[in-house]
Amino acid sequence: MPDTRRVKMRFRTDGWHFADLKSHGWDRERFVKEMGYPPEYIDEFEKVPKAEPGDVWRVHWRKSDADGNGIDGPIAGYAICCIKCGHVHVWTTAGNCHKGETTHEYTDDKGVKHSYKICEHNGTGSCWTWTGSAEDNTLSAFASLQVTDQKCGFHGWLENGYLRFC
Repeated sequence: MPDTRRVKMRFRTDGWHFADLKSHGWDRERFVKEMGYPPEYIDEFEKVPKAEPGDVWRVHWRKSDADGNGIDGPIAGYAICCIKCGHVHVWTTAGNCHKGETTHEYTDDKGVKHSYKICEHNGTGSCWTWTGSAEDNTLSAFASLQVTDQKCGFHGWLENGYLRFC
């Protein structure tokens, strides 16, 4: 029998990464020991509530201004707390994107060239078509959302602010 659970999304603007860690049992002591962040990050970690299924955060591509400072670029997609596994998954680029991939190269510190492929949306947009409003909790995504990690395997829809299984 198919899973018919449906969860209403809740838009959040705090840190999805910290919320995800907290939803999986991380506390201040573990955060300090394993992350090695400066004190201001520890204070921020303390303020963020844990992620709950249906929580949604907007994700932007990072850009630099004329002075080299990091700023928010175009919307890359959304980070969504999964209704199956409770982890926050980020939907920005998809392995089966219809727009295609471009091949890039870099040279490592030993002089060896490596090539890799990235989606053509990388840095400019998202592989999904997003409609509605995250702030009003009416967001929809096309196509479906699928987690390829075998530990989860969620496949579902985000429609008019509700996350559900396919």
